[in-house]
Amino acid sequence: MKTKYTLLLISFFWAFQLTAQNIPTAPNTYKDEKKQGEWVIWYNKDWKETAIKDSALYYRSITFDKGKPIGKVYDYYLSGQKQWEGQLSSVSPDINEGLCIWYNEDGNKSSEEEFKNGQLNGKYISYYSNGQVKRKTFYTDGKENGKVEAFYENGEKHVEGFYNDGEKDGKWTWYKEDGNVGEEEYQNGKLNGKYISYYSNGQVKRKGSFINDKEAGKVATFYENGEKHVEGFYHNGEREGVWTWYKEDGTITETKEYKLLTNEEKLWKENNQKLLELSKTGNHSEAITIGQQNLDFAKKHLVEKYPYYVTSLNNLAYLYANQGNYSKALPLYQEALAITQEVLGEKHPDYAESLNNLATLYYSQGNYSKALPLYQELLAIRKEVLGEKHPEYATSLNNLAYLYANQGNYSKALPLYQELLAIRKEVLGEKHPEYAKSLNSLALLYYIRGNYSKAFPLFQKALAIKKEVLGKKHPNYASSLNNLALLYANQGNYSKALLLYQEALAIRKELLGKKHPDYAESLNNLALLYSVQGNYSKALPLYQEALQVL
Repeated sequence: MKTKYTLLLISFFWAFQLTAQNIPTAPNTYKDEKKQGEWVIWYNKDWKETAIKDSALYYRSITFDKGKPIGKVYDYYLSGQKQWEGQLSSVSPDINEGLCIWYNEDGNKSSEEEFKNGQLNGKYISYYSNGQVKRKTFYTDGKENGKVEAFYENGEKHVEGFYNDGEKDGKWTWYKEDGNVGEEEYQNGKLNGKYISYYSNGQVKRKGSFINDKEAGKVATFYENGEKHVEGFYHNGEREGVWTWYKEDGTITETKEYKLLTNEEKLWKENNQKLLELSKTGNHSEAITIGQQNLDFAKKHLVEKYPYYVTSLNNLAYLYANQGNYSKALPLYQEALAITQEVLGEKHPDYAESLNNLATLYYSQGNYSKALPLYQELLAIRKEVLGEKHPEYATSLNNLAYLYANQGNYSKALPLYQELLAIRKEVLGEKHPEYAKSLNSLALLYYIRGNYSKAFPLFQKALAIKKEVLGKKHPNYASSLNNLALLYANQGNYSKALLLYQEALAIRKELLGKKHPDYAESLNNLALLYSVQGNYSKALPLYQEALQVL
């Protein structure tokens, strides 16, 4: 086997040498310190001149007269296949002139382009690798002008339209491969005029109008059978007036009236978007500043218009809570809850969301006695309004069960976790990560109560699902390994626990890095296992490393 590998390496090296030596040569002479006559110039992968033949991937055949290129210039791949041909009025940098043609390495054309003084001037045609035309257009002084056509790889037309001085102008038509068609009108590069799209059977799909790139006036969409689907109006790109939705049989399913945003509402929305973006990037201090400004602005200008002020309260409270500043978050959440209750009532989803925000804040403070009645009220509302199969009802079950478990009230947590598991099994199926998470929660509860015989199969099933659905290179899989190892260790089965702890440690090290708390947890668990076994020489460095992380 070793001899075969050696022969293969030698033959590859020899083939490379032959290819490099096949680059033709030319006199490459100078006259009066200027390039003169025929030249062959080598280029590396970045199209930079190179004097090292083995680093060359392209070469150029060119003729000079007093340092200036004359006649046709040809660029080649290392294989000898033409890569480009055309004329140059200058080199270093290259200034293309006249018709230039690019080629793929298989010899097919990539594009044909006409130049004047280095700018695109004249026809432009690009091709797919199979030789079909991809795009045809025309340039004047580097800008597209006149008719443009684009095609699919099978030769069917994709787009046709017109450019004027580099901007879309007039009627443009799009053809989809499924047969659907769209028509738009442009003026000075912006959508201006009617817009119509069609189904493949020729029926109108959508029609409306644009002014300066924004929808304006009446818009209507239709089902494929021609029946109306939606109709409404736009003003400056925003919905306005009464909008109506229809079933395919013509009956109305919904009507909704839209009012244009005031300048104050638009400004609030812009600032709120900035706040959200800053929060996502972790710039919480600046986000809090904008959040407070938006709250003050909403209180002054929009307090009568729900939900601007309430949303500002919730957003600012969320930012404070994320920083651990619960004392500032608390009155904001409380005020938001009171307003939402008064304006919308206790059966509205927004009221339920406010309950959840406040309950979660109390929980984070460790104030379980205040969190508990809010979580209980929230569960009852979501059960009544959304039903027992809704994801938000399942989330409320989980939160309440978790709170009971943290209070040590396992008898009340158990039926909630069992109900949650049954819902997720029915709604999501047994191959869903959320079902695996519920298995794990119930198993942990059994484990805490010392009921290892019931915890064990649940931990095993959760691990198997995560392995199948998420794969072994996932933090959640590592967590399940850790949980099962913990159970084995408490049963005295140290040999099995050791293997799982080691695997969890390796995964967390690779995925999360050595500075992550979960990695420190794995170090600590493995060290504890070694300590219990009396293997202190192995436990000590793990404890020390875990302390450095924490």
